[in-house]
Amino acid sequence: MSQDKIHELGLVQESSAEVVLADGNTVELETYACFLEWLGATYETQVVVTDSEYPLLGTMLLAGRRLEIDYDKRTVTLQ
Repeated sequence: MSQDKIHELGLVQESSAEVVLADGNTVELETYACFLEWLGATYETQVVVTDSEYPLLGTMLLAGRRLEIDYDKRTVTLQ
């Protein structure tokens, strides 16, 4: 999530996290607490500050779910 969006939402910095990027480099990024509406429930989680237009979230939101990706059909199903 961009720093501008974090300020716009009024999120509070919680900590920092060491992350491994797709290119193999390791960097430390700031994390902010937030609440997220997901499949009818509200979760407290953290977002990571990035220069990307998309927020970086962990996989905890997939716990207890089945994720199916069909590359041939170009579909994603979450149950």
